[in-house]
Amino acid sequence: MLRLAERVMEEKVKIRGVEERIGERRKEILLVIMEKEEDKEELLERSGEIRRKWEIIVDKDLTREEKRLRWRIVEKARMERRRRRKVVNDNRRIWIEEKE
Repeated sequence: MLRLAERVMEEKVKIRGVEERIGERRKEILLVIMEKEEDKEELLERSGEIRRKWEIIVDKDLTREEKRLRWRIVEKARMERRRRRKVVNDNRRIWIEEKE
């Protein structure tokens, strides 16, 4: 993970700790604690690039309830996009045709 972060951000990155876990459906999860908050924010901003290049999902440390809420919002957004509606969403809100 350190090399991946350095490669994406094109600079040295300090990581305080890494913990490996097995998540739901036997997926591997790496919990990475970064030394600087700015590095974390930059890595999260570039999560789309990481997902496209290396097929790794980068996400904030969310509780199960937050993940469940986020999943519901994403599913609702997919359904509305299939109906050809303009949809914008983030972790906690969804706008359909510019209405929250």
